[in-house]
Amino acid sequence: ILWVNQTGLSMTIAFADAYLIQAQNAMPDLMSDGAQIVGFPGVVLDFSSAGGGTDCVMLGGVDLRLIGVEVLNCPGIAVRLTAAQDTGIGNVFGPGNRVKGYTAGYAFAVGGMDLVIRGNRFEDGFGAIELQGISTQILLNDFHQLSSAAIHLPRGTLSSTIVHNTFN
Repeated sequence: ILWVNQTGLSMTIAFADAYLIQAQNAMPDLMSDGAQIVGFPGVVLDFSSAGGGTDCVMLGGVDLRLIGVEVLNCPGIAVRLTAAQDTGIGNVFGPGNRVKGYTAGYAFAVGGMDLVIRGNRFEDGFGAIELQGISTQILLNDFHQLSSAAIHLPRGTLSSTIVHNTFN
């Protein structure tokens, strides 16, 4: 991630096979616009050793992709999107991500616009998605065993589409 940020190019960080990362701290903030992290079945980011309140995967660029990654045991917000504005295609979370066992707040906190959250599984945590932006599509996700609201839409959240999701 640090190398991709230094290049400033829209590059892909890909895992070709199953891989376990036991993280003790948050991942570096991905800031390179248009970059993507592409996992593979069995790619796991386990944050069970991270300190309390740590937000785990930070996406600060625009037009980013996070696809096919399992984020486990995050003590804070599992995935935080911090880009304030988007330049075109939009940020995409999914398909194929699994977020499980996060202990504080929502699994995915959104502070931007033009976002697609598609084909993911959120389970065994507080809530799944907290929207703070506009133009968000939440499609084909599975929300399972959450202790709070699956989707939190604060006042002022506009132009969101929520269809074909499963709530258990």
